[in-house]
Amino acid sequence: MFRARFLLWPSSYEQRALARGGVLLPTRKIMTSYPRVRKLGEMAKKTARVLARSPLGPLRKVSRGRPGNKVSLWCVRGAQLAVVGCLPSFVMAARLGDVQVRRLAAWREEKKRKMKEKRERREQRQKEREKLGEDAPPKLEPRTIENTRVVDETVVVPDDEEVIQDEKTDEFAGYFDHRVTPKVLLLTVKKPSGKTVLLLNELNKCIPNSEFKLRWGAELKKVIPEAVERDFTDILVVNEDQKRPNGLVAIHLPSGPTAHFKLTGFKRGYDIRGHGKVTQHKPEVILNNFTTRLGHSVGRMFASWFPQVPQFTGRRVFTFTTRETSSSSDITGCFKTFDAFLCQFISFMHYFGYIFRGAEKVGLQELGPRLTLKLRSLQEGTFDSKHGEYIWVHKRKQMDTSRRKFHL
Repeated sequence: MFRARFLLWPSSYEQRALARGGVLLPTRKIMTSYPRVRKLGEMAKKTARVLARSPLGPLRKVSRGRPGNKVSLWCVRGAQLAVVGCLPSFVMAARLGDVQVRRLAAWREEKKRKMKEKRERREQRQKEREKLGEDAPPKLEPRTIENTRVVDETVVVPDDEEVIQDEKTDEFAGYFDHRVTPKVLLLTVKKPSGKTVLLLNELNKCIPNSEFKLRWGAELKKVIPEAVERDFTDILVVNEDQKRPNGLVAIHLPSGPTAHFKLTGFKRGYDIRGHGKVTQHKPEVILNNFTTRLGHSVGRMFASWFPQVPQFTGRRVFTFTTRETSSSSDITGCFKTFDAFLCQFISFMHYFGYIFRGAEKVGLQELGPRLTLKLRSLQEGTFDSKHGEYIWVHKRKQMDTSRRKFHL
């Protein structure tokens, strides 16, 4: 039997594991005052070599974490070994009991049985369809988030007279009537970091008729009237936390509204594989899935950042796509994924379109930047954090309770 020496006396949790047939393996002790993930990974790899020579069998996977905390090391030989806890002084490997092994085997058999029954039903339906020919019943439509969506009273109908009248008198009417030319002011926080400056430089390159300015301690409420005097139509302020951009405040001038977004998934055009070069042509703007009254207002705000007369010869395309995904994930694509708790995000992507890959194939080349926005609030008027009236505020516990209810 493999013997292990102890650097520290095992705790009660480890003693219970030993009583179930576990083994303690020695490793190098690491100071927990300053977390070093790389050192912990090296320690786990060294432990893997020791564990490979033990009666428990070889190690399959090492996942890193913070020193001093438990790190999962997945072992070995089917279901006979449980998750290993990697501690600063030793590694503990506890065997699964007979009950856990039987439950795992029963779950696998049940899964195989259900898959087999599903395959047989599908084959039977296919045979009946071929036998009936043209008289066969229509195919069953799969249930998706889209076709089982909760009916929302605020969904915009194309021929709704009330919506048409509101659009003629709202804050963006001057832009859509070609009476106002978009001019965007890009601002930082008072002490911006390098990543925030990089993001604003990328936006300055891709948004036509935009200017990038450093705030240098100026208050945002004092900047707004000066921007109105200089004929700016929008102000975009990128907030940051721990030297990383984490928020976007969009202010439409001169009378609002003001939207606050959470910003995640930022990726520069330089970091996108196969990216193209940004040109000075005026882009097209595509808004996808902004169906409710709230989404309609947010989509009109996005459209007001860009000129209304695109230069199609330049083949530049901006896409704003609403989609549903987990609130804990970091999203970079524009496809829909589903999880237990869903939030509605907005993908901002910049393409150079119509890349001909052959005689019959056409593709899109991404230019960047790529980022993801989540609407936090929509405020009436310009920025006023103390006395402003909010049109809509996102409340996660009250609003994110159903997977089939969309806000945008």
